[in-house]
This record gives sequence, C-alpha cells and structure tokens, in this order.
Amino acid sequence: MGRKKSWQDKFDGAKAPHVSVLRAPFAGAPAGGRLFIADPASLDDWITSIPPGRTQPIAAFRQAMAARHGADATCPASTGIFLRIVAERACEQMADGRGRAR
Repeated sequence: MGRKKSWQDKFDGAKAPHVSVLRAPFAGAPAGGRLFIADPASLDDWITSIPPGRTQPIAAFRQAMAARHGADATCPASTGIFLRIVAERACEQMADGRGRAR
C-alpha cells in the first residue's frame, strides 16, 4: 500500500484547465454549452490576487473565468473540490513553516 497523497500532490497532479461541451444542461449552461473546468493553480492565483482585508464571491470568480475562457459557465463542483485542495495545501505549508503571511 502506497503513502497517502499530500494536498501538494493533489495540487500538482490536477489536470490542466479546459473547456468541455455539455451533453445536458449543467451549472447554468445549456446542453451544447461550454463549461470551463478550472484547476487548483488558477484558483490559488485568484485567491492570492485578492487584496488583504477584501473578499470576493466565488460566483464572481466563476463568471470571470468562464468569460475569460469563452465558456458559458465554470463548473461549481470542481471549483469547490479545487478550493478545498488549495486550502488544505496552504495548511500543509503553514504546518511545515512554509506558509505566507498576509
């Protein structure tokens, strides 16, 4: 039995962001619509671009990413999963003394 993957492993092993054409309606996009699937790195970039003391809704990020990639929507399920990976990776880094102060 191999070792359990770290959150860093999950962050590094994620597929590249891409756009999928939907067979059925999903996440506000119609059948035949384009759905952007982000990755943990793009979410990490987005989070670190938010100025300290400010907040930004995930829905705003999803809309902006969809528009940036010519899609109708960004997948809410994968966004939630990848946000967890980014957060847990940050906790691992802080526990190892590699966290960044904000």
